[in-house]
Amino acid sequence: MAGAALAWVALLGVIGWLGDGCARARTEGHLAESMRAKVTLGSMDLGLVTGSAELRDLRIERQDQGVFRIAIQRLDADLPPLGLALVSREIGEVVVRGVDVQVSALGVLDLRGGKREPVTFERLDVRDARLHLQAVSLIPGLAGVDLTVERAIAGRTTLRTPLSWLFALEELRARIDLPAGISATLHYRDGTLTIAGSFLGSEPIELPFVIPVLEPARELEQLAQMGRALAGELVAELGTRWLP
Repeated sequence: MAGAALAWVALLGVIGWLGDGCARARTEGHLAESMRAKVTLGSMDLGLVTGSAELRDLRIERQDQGVFRIAIQRLDADLPPLGLALVSREIGEVVVRGVDVQVSALGVLDLRGGKREPVTFERLDVRDARLHLQAVSLIPGLAGVDLTVERAIAGRTTLRTPLSWLFALEELRARIDLPAGISATLHYRDGTLTIAGSFLGSEPIELPFVIPVLEPARELEQLAQMGRALAGELVAELGTRWLP
């Protein structure tokens, strides 16, 4: 029994070593089919024994009702160990580092209708991400918004849109830059969003940020509603501070 186990582990090591190129091509294909996008992957290290995958220089682009581009320097994913990843689609924690995202319209975020089921993972940890929203309805009335994420942590997520993780958000540390040189820092945890910036005065604003229960068929609509609700609460709070 021990000999068979050792042989299996050795075989997995050989498969992983020989199959990186094949695994990279299959990963590109799976992502392209599930996201209905053009996908390229620079390199991939697959650890079938340890249950890990490391992707580098991942680029995704969609042009459907707008433009969506994402570039990821490195993505680490936990997979079932001891070769179970060959027969299981389970993905544990995903850690993403160095992300650049451009979005020109809300509709382009809809990933439904792909040939494969959306990707699902148990936990997401995003570090050092930059998101540029141009003329989208998530934050109405603004021509462009830049969001720099120091770190974001989310629970179990199915990527029906690139922002699906917001419905499982647990913690966020970020900075938002608006037109006319306005910027603010954002901190979310335990249902409270704290906003601080020079235009707000010396005291930061604390707002209840209730994340709705996700309705998959209405995800884009819910994302837009969250953006409008947050903008409305912020304007109301500023009005109480600035108006006599």
